[in-house]
Amino acid sequence: MLQLRSLPCVSLLVLLSAAELSAQVSTNTVTLSVTPTQTLTDLYFLYAQGDVSRAFPLMGDAPANTTTHFDITAIGADLPFPIPGTPFFSLAGVYNTSTGGVTVAIDSTDAATLVSSGADFDSAFPSFSDPSGSPFGESLLAFGMANPYVTIVDGFSGSELIQIFADTPEQQIPQLFTPYNGSGTSSASLVNFSDATAGGTVSISVSPGISTPTPEPATGWMLGVIVLSLAGLFKTRSQPAPLP
Repeated sequence: MLQLRSLPCVSLLVLLSAAELSAQVSTNTVTLSVTPTQTLTDLYFLYAQGDVSRAFPLMGDAPANTTTHFDITAIGADLPFPIPGTPFFSLAGVYNTSTGGVTVAIDSTDAATLVSSGADFDSAFPSFSDPSGSPFGESLLAFGMANPYVTIVDGFSGSELIQIFADTPEQQIPQLFTPYNGSGTSSASLVNFSDATAGGTVSISVSPGISTPTPEPATGWMLGVIVLSLAGLFKTRSQPAPLP
């Protein structure tokens, strides 16, 4: 028959196990690799999923004919978003600062079609360069990417123009941006739109993280209960045995 004074030991084991499990977390590492034909500046990582889109500035440039890696996890882009919808990603950068030329990462098949037809920026992204509304265009986007805190046109700042451009997958067909594979590697092609030439490649890869102990709010509460359980255990053992 189970003795009551053995219960603190049972409680202690259960609480220790719970505290250990609750403190184990795993974080994936998401890496963006860019290999452009021309040096890219003012880089932004674009991500869209469902009815949500984001534009994340990247620190540093991407030199020509060199593979540059960016840690997407470090900039706070927790991918994929915890919402329904197919995720899409892209990269935008300025490759010609004198003319405002923008390079954009899009689906490889669409990129080949646009390059072969010599498509310009406005025809590739009609939802952004709509003459019936507020015509933004390639050069304004390039200026906005270089000046995110400056009001560019129609009261919109540079960062707001970039955010509007990130909405492309949900605003037009074809979507052009590449679907994001949350468990492997996704690749896209870079297109230099001022002269409709191939601009290189970009890929985004996901590496599973290692479970590491991380303090959680519940852990402190559990430790307090464990201390109380230990106190009860020692108190029970210190009591004299009843006389026969």
